[in-house]
Amino acid sequence: MVFCKDSKLDMQSCKLHKESSMHFCPLFNSENINSFYIEKEELYEKIKSGTRVVEFISLKGRDLFFIEAKESAPKKTKIKKPSKIYKEPYPYNETNLDINFQNWSSDDFEQWTKWKIKQDKLESYFQELYDKMSHSLSLISAKELNLQKHINHDIPDGIKGQLAQKEIIFLLIIKNKDITKRVDYAGILDKLEKKFIPLKQIWDIKIRIYDNEQAKKKGFIA
Repeated sequence: MVFCKDSKLDMQSCKLHKESSMHFCPLFNSENINSFYIEKEELYEKIKSGTRVVEFISLKGRDLFFIEAKESAPKKTKIKKPSKIYKEPYPYNETNLDINFQNWSSDDFEQWTKWKIKQDKLESYFQELYDKMSHSLSLISAKELNLQKHINHDIPDGIKGQLAQKEIIFLLIIKNKDITKRVDYAGILDKLEKKFIPLKQIWDIKIRIYDNEQAKKKGFIA
């Protein structure tokens, strides 16, 4: 059924497919798109502890999208290190660390701690995205190989066998108007490109980032 925002059935679909305050009902109401809400499916529910997956996998034309939705993105992709007070000792060991830190003032420690917290949060954001894409690919591949562990769980017929046939795209949709016009957009994309190098080398995946307005125009969200 083709998406129509005034349809009661479509509005119910919107409620069922809501992520990060965005409605992904067009992916499930189109005759031309095959979609899989992998995050909510039994295939993932049975093994979810210790793993992460994207929200949706959707086949649109010649592209197989692994879609992750986020309400926000990092405001900065480079956190300036307090270099005047912190320089990693070499060789990097506990003794040298103690020597390196022994002349620090309380203000020095405070500055370094703030930097470290920001740096860790930034790294965590991109590591989560990498894990979700990597684990999703592994799970779908395991299913395609008909591993006994997943024999009783299924994926849509329209998506079966497509890993080898279609271009694989990791799509990050951020509910943040004009994200692609922000100064840090290039930094976010660059971070993802570098983080995803192993997956790009193995799977030849492509990476795209849309804000909610772009995602609407492309038919991903309502």
